[in-house]
Amino acid sequence: MLVSENYGDLIFTREFASYLQKRKFSIYMCKKADPESKGRIEKVVDFVKDNFASNRIFSGIDKWNEDCIKWLERRGNGKTHNTTKKIPAEVFNDERKYLQPVTEKLISEYRILSITYQVRKDNTVPIKGNRYTVPIGTYKGPYTYVGVKQVANNHLIIYDIETKKELAKHDIPDTKGNLVRNNNHKRSRNQKIAPWMDKITEMFSDTQNAKMFLDAIHKDKPRYMRDQLMLIEKALKAADEAAVDKALKFCVNNNLNSKGREKKKFERMLKLACFPEYKTLDEFNLEEQITLSKKQFNQLKELSWLEKGFNLIFLGAPGVGKSHISVGIGIEALNNGYKVRFITMADLIHLLKTQEISSRSKNNIKRIISSDLVIIDDLMFMAMEKGTANMFFQLINKLYGQTSLIITSNKGPEDWGELIGDPAITTAILDRLIHKCEIINIHDNESYRMKHREKIFKE
Repeated sequence: MLVSENYGDLIFTREFASYLQKRKFSIYMCKKADPESKGRIEKVVDFVKDNFASNRIFSGIDKWNEDCIKWLERRGNGKTHNTTKKIPAEVFNDERKYLQPVTEKLISEYRILSITYQVRKDNTVPIKGNRYTVPIGTYKGPYTYVGVKQVANNHLIIYDIETKKELAKHDIPDTKGNLVRNNNHKRSRNQKIAPWMDKITEMFSDTQNAKMFLDAIHKDKPRYMRDQLMLIEKALKAADEAAVDKALKFCVNNNLNSKGREKKKFERMLKLACFPEYKTLDEFNLEEQITLSKKQFNQLKELSWLEKGFNLIFLGAPGVGKSHISVGIGIEALNNGYKVRFITMADLIHLLKTQEISSRSKNNIKRIISSDLVIIDDLMFMAMEKGTANMFFQLINKLYGQTSLIITSNKGPEDWGELIGDPAITTAILDRLIHKCEIINIHDNESYRMKHREKIFKE
């Protein structure tokens, strides 16, 4: 019934998921081979074994069932429970009136449908080694499935199972491990911002405050305005006028869209990013290196590569500014609403080695996986054990296609094989890192730290 887990979502077989959805009930899954997590259930089984089945002789299953029912009536359900101090049969009679009869026979629809696939939280559908995007909002919980049809050999159609409406149409790539995107799936672009804001403003009775509120949101976070308008419109349609007026008044009076609130949010995200120091791109002296042009530097700052899912690899000797520019880009990404995590390779190896025994390490790995941008500093500064190399590959594989990476190293990819040790793992790691990647080799005649070192003795 339970196939696997997707970051907290339980993934069931399609038939079982459909059954749960039709019956409208929830289940609690216990850990495999862990009786302590379901002690009460295990205790019931032991009670029946020890008090009924033990030392009894039965001639057949029918006789066994008959005797068991009689025993339950007089002993299991007929006597006072030691913990609850109640008789189970009487408690059941009290609860019976709240139970709903199951009369409808369910027939699985999956036999007559084309192949179905489960939608993940990030509104992607894994299909035969690749992930394909669907419109935002398609995911509606762990039981969200879509139908998939392959047309010819070069593209497929993803459609809604209930309505048969086409959700997405994608070309099938020649290789595996790709994230096949349609940028229009990220947010609706059917409506222009200005008329949409006017439309929503008119849905409020206090149009003056509503306009001021929406304008403030648009000014503070223009990148997320479509998402904000979509959520506000949905909320307005579901609420009564009095509740809307009260909510608007509360937001305006408490400046919920204010810079102060945004500042606190930024400070919280900055703390979670774990930068070793606060260095912006404005502090980076572009003239002291000969690799990046001003145009290229501005392209990095604009973050269009991050939106497209590209990786960056900064190579160069110690002290040439690899970490500075990486941190600067990370802070720029934070300012634009992206989740960022900075970590040195030494700290990452420690987390990978201890994630099975330390909840702190496990949680840190989860935060890394959930980030939009991960910065790994000083990659390949030391040789890896085979087990560590395999864990590092597993992490890179999870990040591939959903998270952009910035990697700094004083060794080029051609030298990584010696430090990783396993040619197959090295190839697999490089394949995922360099698929969509810009490698920038920062050249400088002298270390930046050496040129700008502080001195004790005055000249």
